[in-house]
Amino acid sequence: QYIHHYAVYFGGCSEISSVFLVLCDLDVYFPSTPGSAYGTLIFACQVTFTFLFLFYRVIGWWKVSYHLWSDALYVLKGGQAELFRPGKSFILYLFLTLNVLLGFLQVYWFGLIVQKIVEVLSGA
Repeated sequence: QYIHHYAVYFGGCSEISSVFLVLCDLDVYFPSTPGSAYGTLIFACQVTFTFLFLFYRVIGWWKVSYHLWSDALYVLKGGQAELFRPGKSFILYLFLTLNVLLGFLQVYWFGLIVQKIVEVLSGA
């Protein structure tokens, strides 16, 4: 029953950065001119996206994951998972496995973002 608490973070809060990514994608279809108000807006969205991605999808992801793991292991070891949902404990193991895989995916994506930042700053 406690998984819903974590779904709010993993399915909601972690997606906040995506709003700014969509705005950044406007530049792909409607290229900006450097120095224009639109160009400044796109740059602000890129910076905001980067910081929100780092905060919610990298740092926050692992912090909330720690609590998810603590709660899941507690109910699994204590037998509460089987008591309240007989035969459904595998779902918790599935959540934990997917949590780790998606966590590493967030780190990988952030690495790509950092590579792009380095590329832009080096003028390549």
